[in-house]
Amino acid sequence: MLASSEVDRVDVAGVNPPSVRDRGLEENNVNISQIKGRQIKRLEADVEFLLPRAGAANRCVISEERGCRDTGISSNALVRAAYGGEIPREDEYPSDPSDMCACLRAWRKLPPHRQSKRAHDILESYKCLIGQKWGKDKLAECIRHAEITPGSSRG
Repeated sequence: MLASSEVDRVDVAGVNPPSVRDRGLEENNVNISQIKGRQIKRLEADVEFLLPRAGAANRCVISEERGCRDTGISSNALVRAAYGGEIPREDEYPSDPSDMCACLRAWRKLPPHRQSKRAHDILESYKCLIGQKWGKDKLAECIRHAEITPGSSRG
């Protein structure tokens, strides 16, 4: 077995200047580092979104400070689907315009990487149902209200 100093000498003796292949690996390490950084930012955004939401679960809190609600059965089902869970069942769809407003507020607060086509399509099906059930004017009013309500945007 080689002594530590002999191993160092062998390793040093076998070192060549960085090859094109080695430089490529270094560039890949940078890319991996960037990817990990994006993943960390996404996880932080998820936590920032989910923690306050969990605190409001099973409660309806409407106040000046918090704004109108963004939680409920239908908005929770939308969020679940946005995070890769099952799509909402029929009994989880919004039942009235205030439920629809909660869904719109939840959508606007979702981290951008969670605003997937799948979640968007669910939101659109929610809108279609409310439009059919309550009329397009009521749906339009709900959409306007969700856009101007305190607490309805990320921030």
